[in-house]
Amino acid sequence: MADLYLFVMLRWAAMFGIAVPERLDAYHARMTQVPSVARALAAEGLS
Repeated sequence: MADLYLFVMLRWAAMFGIAVPERLDAYHARMTQVPSVARALAAEGLS
């Protein structure tokens, strides 16, 4: 469950120009490539 919240917080950080460690940027990039996550983002118009 924490992964979901972290993903959302990282998206918000990017939207507001808040710098996060490279490791978290890499995690966010990997998560956007997960098929179920990509489908959910597309369905919500967020991709």
